[in-house]
Amino acid sequence: MRKNPRKLLNESLAWIRDNPRATTADVPQHFIELWSWSDQPEEKPSGWHLCVFGFGFMQHELMTSDRPPEEERGVSLHELLERFWQWQMKLGLAEVNQKTDVAIQALPLWAFPEGEQVVWSRRMQTTSEVT
Repeated sequence: MRKNPRKLLNESLAWIRDNPRATTADVPQHFIELWSWSDQPEEKPSGWHLCVFGFGFMQHELMTSDRPPEEERGVSLHELLERFWQWQMKLGLAEVNQKTDVAIQALPLWAFPEGEQVVWSRRMQTTSEVT
């Protein structure tokens, strides 16, 4: 049985509030799965993923900017949607990093620096993994 969508949203928002500078290496697996968009809208309420992303994006800006939190900010809807898809890519990369032997350097989860690059290598197996 699935959890209540409102409860999942509240859990997501609480984690985001506690981790405004989170990287892809910090995201627990259950949030990667929960936040990754699928093309099956019956899985989550309409707009659910955009709500989580929008909150994370805005919370990060409020918590990490040199500007006072009460100062208004703005971003175009086009840019916000572009960042949403970049965030989805970051969630996918976080899952690859967690579940495969491809080691991907951590990326900021809610920040999108210009020229940001994905850097990876093959994770070396330990002796216990080989046997």
